[in-house]
Amino acid sequence: MARILANADNRRTEWFIFAAIMIVAFAIRAFIAGLDHVLQGDEGAYVWLGKTLLSGGGYQFFGKPELHYTPFYPIVSGLVWLVVRDLELASKASFVVFGTLTLVPVYLLARRVYGRWSGYVSALLVAVAPALTSYVYFWGSMTEPLYFFLLFWSILAGLIVLEDGRWNMAIATGIFLSLAYLTRPEALSYVVLIVGYILLVRLVRWRKEAWRTLGLAGLVILVFVLISLPYWSFLRAELGYWSLTGKTWIAFVGHKALVENDLVAFDRVVWGLDSSGLEVMYHSMDKFRHYSMLDELRVNPRLFALDVLHNLRQMDGVLLSKRVFPFFLFLPLSLGLFRSKWGERRRVHELYLLLLVLAPSAALMVFTIDLRFYHGAFIILLIWVGHGLVELGAWLQETVGRGSRRGEGMVGIGSVGLVIYFCAIQPAVVRDGLEDKRFHYKEVGQWLNVYSMPDEVVMSRGAITAIYADRHWVPFPHTEYQDLLRYARAHDVNYLVINSDSFEMMRPQLAFLMDRKQLPEELEWMHTHENGAGSTVVLRLVD
Repeated sequence: MARILANADNRRTEWFIFAAIMIVAFAIRAFIAGLDHVLQGDEGAYVWLGKTLLSGGGYQFFGKPELHYTPFYPIVSGLVWLVVRDLELASKASFVVFGTLTLVPVYLLARRVYGRWSGYVSALLVAVAPALTSYVYFWGSMTEPLYFFLLFWSILAGLIVLEDGRWNMAIATGIFLSLAYLTRPEALSYVVLIVGYILLVRLVRWRKEAWRTLGLAGLVILVFVLISLPYWSFLRAELGYWSLTGKTWIAFVGHKALVENDLVAFDRVVWGLDSSGLEVMYHSMDKFRHYSMLDELRVNPRLFALDVLHNLRQMDGVLLSKRVFPFFLFLPLSLGLFRSKWGERRRVHELYLLLLVLAPSAALMVFTIDLRFYHGAFIILLIWVGHGLVELGAWLQETVGRGSRRGEGMVGIGSVGLVIYFCAIQPAVVRDGLEDKRFHYKEVGQWLNVYSMPDEVVMSRGAITAIYADRHWVPFPHTEYQDLLRYARAHDVNYLVINSDSFEMMRPQLAFLMDRKQLPEELEWMHTHENGAGSTVVLRLVD
């Protein structure tokens, strides 16, 4: 009876400590979410898709079937929008809720692999790290919190399948992997890795259970396929062939241009006109019919290899910066990995985590060095750091004496020290994030919401302005003026939105439109917005 009461007491203490860590995670994210924000880039597209889908408009983006973005985050954010009726608030709520809930599978994974105290410290580091909080808020697509919540549940469930051979966990692994993939397509690599590792380890360790192992792996794949099949069918109906994602060629060449800091090339690839002259490449079927990533690799494999090496050389400035993973964390990380002996069970665990860090990172190196694509590896690095702090405490306790409390004190001091460090870094990340936000497009969109008619069409480089105006959007193409005019007339455009800084940098051939004296007679100057991003002008296209 005393043992039962002691165990219950331990469980209450455990969940009390973990609940306190969750409160810290929630408070930090809620505070950040209270800062000014703009639905720019991918984030705006995702939440608009959710609103359109949940309003009965189908899976389309301003009249175009959506082939780039996977649908699960739009569904989730759309459900939140149905409650709050505000797109920004729906995005912020998803950031706070799923960012906080990600701590649950991270804690359970670290506890299963290393123990309870390692789970606490790992969860605490994930709760406060700027790369997983303010960085996501300002530079992410807001799919990251939901994606990592689902991904780490799938990693945990996959480990349970590997060790315990439980059928219900095989189903759970398939569900979480499919939903992670439907949130972000790079989860496909984890499907291969987790299923492959389950097969390899179980067939080696439990040869007599070969059929059970094959059944478990097959069940994971079956569940994954069944849940993903409706999306694949949608892609097939639009593309005319089976595909796992619509983000191949344009993602590859676009990210390549960004990595090389060639903004003009990026703008031309994404927003240049297709062969018809009436559609931008981003929305054109030409990129599926006439281009492919494999063709890019076959044409110049040497250039591809050099680009990958360039990405690799840039990684230390991305992942190993003082705002993400400072160099001094390698000490606890090394202790977490190597201070204790690797027995058979430990080897299985560590190779599993190492595989999930190295293989997806190597695959992503082909495309980009953008930090948000490497957060999965970063979270596992923080788990190793968290365990390393516990190992440091254990070393001190063994050295000083078993009766000493100095080991636990070292764990506490190390954890609090890292929390203070990460919190001290947050203001700089927030400051840079606020400077990066395109508030001028948001404010112009709000102006258009008041001073334009609901059925009028806005043409701008990104969809931000149209989203805040609640008007139909047409992409602003990268082309010469006469082709631009023909395109705008064909799409019944009423308003053109131009920013002096971005157009001078990426579209110098159209920069003359910022000069009233050079304005063609078919354009009327309507509104000017001035801020740190230069002048943003609204022009009206007249007959």
